[in-house]
Amino acid sequence: MSKIFDARLADWKEQIDAELKAILDKLDYSDGFKEILEYALFPGGKRLRPVLMLEWHSIFSAPDEYALRYACGIEILHSYSLIHDDMPCIFAEANRPYIKSTARVKHCSRATRFSTSLTGC
Repeated sequence: MSKIFDARLADWKEQIDAELKAILDKLDYSDGFKEILEYALFPGGKRLRPVLMLEWHSIFSAPDEYALRYACGIEILHSYSLIHDDMPCIFAEANRPYIKSTARVKHCSRATRFSTSLTGC
């Protein structure tokens, strides 16, 4: 990738991660519950989906807080789908390539509740 794109990717990722942390901080859940939501939302990925949305948005308008929140919503829904996709009855592997699945870290029924709570963000 180009240095310009890498710099933009890093900048967007930093903004997205900060907004996701702010969203989690506003939730009225116990610390243990927030901890597993954080585990699901911050697996160490590139945040390519929200970055692509923000790049697309920047073609038409200057980035703003609404675009950033929308991009975070895309990432939250992606994390939600990964939790469900990683259930042992669907995905036989115990781990993703770089992290243990949420269902393996917590019991499956709890992982389902965690992912469902993401839709309330």
